[in-house]
Amino acid sequence: MRKIILFAAAVVLMAGIFPSCSGETGTAGTSDLYILEELETARSVEDADKRVERLEIFTANNSAHPYRSLAYENILETMAVDNGDVEGALAYFDGLMEKEIDPAIRGKLIFAKFEFFWESDSLRSVALAKEVIESGEKDFRLLMYMAYFLMDAEGQEEIADAVFMRLIEVTGDEHRKNHARTVYAEFLEAGGREEDAAELLELASSYTFANALIGRRLWEEDRREEALERYIFLAAGAPGYRKYIKLDSLYSVVYSSSNDLESKIAALRIGGGPQIPDREFVDIRGMRHSIYGYHGSKMVITAFSPT
Repeated sequence: MRKIILFAAAVVLMAGIFPSCSGETGTAGTSDLYILEELETARSVEDADKRVERLEIFTANNSAHPYRSLAYENILETMAVDNGDVEGALAYFDGLMEKEIDPAIRGKLIFAKFEFFWESDSLRSVALAKEVIESGEKDFRLLMYMAYFLMDAEGQEEIADAVFMRLIEVTGDEHRKNHARTVYAEFLEAGGREEDAAELLELASSYTFANALIGRRLWEEDRREEALERYIFLAAGAPGYRKYIKLDSLYSVVYSSSNDLESKIAALRIGGGPQIPDREFVDIRGMRHSIYGYHGSKMVITAFSPT
């Protein structure tokens, strides 16, 4: 079932990449695609010190461009990993946090620090997670990614619990909140807290992927008709998982003489499903778009996880 939740994460998180960045795309009159090429050129410099120098030139020239966060991350990685200067990287990080006000970019930087320590000193990662909970940081991706790491870490159930609760508390967007509730419910189920998980899933029942967990629970309780309703809702919103959950076979077990599964799925896809939530996103040229700006148009949305 984790595959379902992780796929949902890719869609939800990618929908929010650079959500609060300013709309500016670098130096006036400069092609946004050229800016991206400039960044890639700087990132590919072989000598570590020169790479840092080129990346710092890039951030100075493109201080309002959303891709500055990628340059920041590369500078930190080069300093800490290639040059082995962890303290220098941390000092550089502190300097960035003093001047950077964009919540999404602050979140990306904090998570880069969290992930680095996770590999080298997990206790410092846990301490950082506690700091984030106590701070005013509200970036969805930061809290969600930290929760993913902590939920599978042995002995870190308490801090994982706290991160999830903070995430749900500060997330205003209902679609994202329901995603967080669903992942939190999975974590609670794994820890034997089935009743708490069931309460969260009920709140998140309008979210497509929550129905994977709800359906499984209902099926295990022998409430098979109700379980199939949830699975049909899931298959309507995420067609690829019709085969994964073996919906056709389950449906035939309960309704052996019925052949209306296709029509039930189609009915939900045509008019019964929730409206796709609005999101701003940045394309490869740095141009900003809104999903609602395409209302009435046919769209094909390709989502992928940056991790």
